[in-house]
Amino acid sequence: MGDLAGLVSRLSKRGLLVSAEAKKAFRSVDPAEFVLPPYRLIAYEDTPVPYHEGHVVGLLPSRRLAATLLQLISPDQEGDVVLYGSDGGYLAALLVRSSPGRSIVVVEKEELLAETTVKNLERAGVRNVRVEREMPREGAAWLCVLRPELYEDPGLRDHVAEMGTLLAPRKGPQGHELVQIVRNGDEFAELAIREATLGDPGGGTHAVNVASLLATEELLAHVWTGGTSVRDGHLRELAESTFEGGPWDDGMPELDGMARSRVARTVFRLAHIHQMLGDLENAERLYLRSLEAFPTSEAHTFLGWTYSYLNRLEDAMRECRRAIDVDPTLGNPYNDIGAYLIELGRTDEAIPWLKRATKAGRYCCPFYAHCNLGRVYMLRGDLVAAREAFARALDANPEYDLARRLLDEVERHL
Repeated sequence: MGDLAGLVSRLSKRGLLVSAEAKKAFRSVDPAEFVLPPYRLIAYEDTPVPYHEGHVVGLLPSRRLAATLLQLISPDQEGDVVLYGSDGGYLAALLVRSSPGRSIVVVEKEELLAETTVKNLERAGVRNVRVEREMPREGAAWLCVLRPELYEDPGLRDHVAEMGTLLAPRKGPQGHELVQIVRNGDEFAELAIREATLGDPGGGTHAVNVASLLATEELLAHVWTGGTSVRDGHLRELAESTFEGGPWDDGMPELDGMARSRVARTVFRLAHIHQMLGDLENAERLYLRSLEAFPTSEAHTFLGWTYSYLNRLEDAMRECRRAIDVDPTLGNPYNDIGAYLIELGRTDEAIPWLKRATKAGRYCCPFYAHCNLGRVYMLRGDLVAAREAFARALDANPEYDLARRLLDEVERHL
């Protein structure tokens, strides 16, 4: 079943998969059975991935979110569990494996998503899950809402049994959080969860930053749904500008009916978000999956950038050279090699790479290369050449503050 052992190991090392029941469940449910075939190459990665595409998009949650919800829905309690808003059946299958005696119901009002969920569960060999289009009449011991917008449904609390629990993601006054609501007659006690402790009673435990987890989930989901926010708008723009003018017709066999370049670029965007959030392990893995789908100079370059954050500069330069082999017109890898050489103190070697970057046919931000050239000239004491390089950087981007400050510094010494 693919890389299930590796997935369990990675989640466990991060403290996201703690309880013995949850680990057992993850080892026995193959996420590849729940995702669309073209995206099975990322089925074992910790990121949301579609189980249905069309006028409505259905997403499996990231494996870390699935693990968190699985462990919060107490496995030692009796009573049925209702999952409102299908995730393709993945969490339901995990619950069946971790709590085999409980009744599990998936409620999905979107017909196509409900149909796909039924097929996924059948393919995975999970038989004892009911998939319904409407809420059951009887109240649920656990009602877990899987999509934030569904928490706004009127009357949602009425579907919770006496002393039952409602668990749902939402955006509160302080940002993303899980809300846990316990019913006692006509009263409802509410708790906002921004950090949760996962683990076995009397055994090992680990604190999980739920607020950060849900915020990351939203950013990654936007890659698939087309949504956007102030936080991730610039990431989308950067990815689009980097790929602008690049090859679209890959000339390679499709991945289950989908162009490899489309899969590669989508997975690239997921990797980039992980990278910008500082999750370098997942960024590296997803850039590699993007390259597996279809090798692009962009993914090689950004993988190199990820390695540079880990101070693996030789590996970073190796990826940049691979990027140039794939597409010598992209300017980013030339500039990045130059920047890494500067960091290594090999400034003379950096110059030809940076000059090639400034002349590249496809480079959204040549001002970086001009500015890096200026830095090299400053280190060599050639202030006239440095001034010219910084001026060119500002011609390309008048708002580039670093070039402005360095130009001012150079002019004070001329």
